[in-house]
Amino acid sequence: MPVQTRAQFVVVPKSEQVFRYIVEYKREHDGNSPVMREIMAACKISSTSMVSFYLDQLEAMGFIKRAQRLVGCSGSANIEVLGAKWEFEGGFS
Repeated sequence: MPVQTRAQFVVVPKSEQVFRYIVEYKREHDGNSPVMREIMAACKISSTSMVSFYLDQLEAMGFIKRAQRLVGCSGSANIEVLGAKWEFEGGFS
């Protein structure tokens, strides 16, 4: 089976919306990732399985990388935005 590259995928508007939400969420929450239900609500997606579909698509295209999830656990899994940096801007006083 041939390996697909990013160029072989079509980014649908909902996938782009999910990606933009993840990036904005991570900016606002010190690099922490949203849980599936937060993505579902924010992006008006009908089910967590559809959220998973869009995350799978973004991961296959190389936009994100998800940490391995534990069997039987739902909700939060670390989502890494590839090419992004989350830096500490504060200081110690």
